[in-house]
Amino acid sequence: AAQLIWELELRTLFVVTSDLLLSQAAKAFEKAMPSIRVTRLGSGDRDVTGEIVVATAQSLGAADPKWFSERIANKFSLLICDEVHHLDGKGHHWRNTMLGIKTRRRYGLSATVEIQRGRNIKDPSSIWLEGITGPIIYSKSIKDMVDGGWLVPPIVYFRRHKTEFIRGK
Repeated sequence: AAQLIWELELRTLFVVTSDLLLSQAAKAFEKAMPSIRVTRLGSGDRDVTGEIVVATAQSLGAADPKWFSERIANKFSLLICDEVHHLDGKGHHWRNTMLGIKTRRRYGLSATVEIQRGRNIKDPSSIWLEGITGPIIYSKSIKDMVDGGWLVPPIVYFRRHKTEFIRGK
């Protein structure tokens, strides 16, 4: 995401699903691009004046409609949704909020996109996901991610557990 933002040089709204991710993403952008002002919407912060605004979906969804319209809806050139697999047909409020952000460039990030790929195209979740962020344009296998050093290879241990049953009288 940071490379995309840097290369496109567009005012960006980066949407996350939790306060923890809000903090992590904001710090990562500040470290990667110290010359660009990063602000936050969520976890008590309401500053949407930065070139990069990191916001929780919950804060966007809970925003006063007038405030949202004046400060969010038409103010960004790039929308990036982290954990985009959470944008599904069940989250009507989130879906409507994302559709209310008027930008031509929208990207979704997910490490679990395989879940969506297996869905039937008629499944409302798949239709809304693609409608909000577009089709998958880049994918990497887990093996490639491990080989590239982006993921730690999983280590699975099996333990044999012997259970003794006590017979009732």
